[in-house]
Amino acid sequence: MPTGLQSFNNPAEITLLHPFQGTEIALSIIVFILWVAWHVVTARAENEQWDELDNRYAGESPAA
Repeated sequence: MPTGLQSFNNPAEITLLHPFQGTEIALSIIVFILWVAWHVVTARAENEQWDELDNRYAGESPAA
């Protein structure tokens, strides 16, 4: 993947030397949104499982 650098003759001119320069903010926002969405989906799925278990065992009395 090209970086746009033609020569290493003057190292003082080399600033950013990686692909996709300038996309760090956008990619960070996308990752944050995906991270939050994953937590929401996981929390909903776990709540559904707990509700199902609660409804299943709601009629049983605790063992004495």
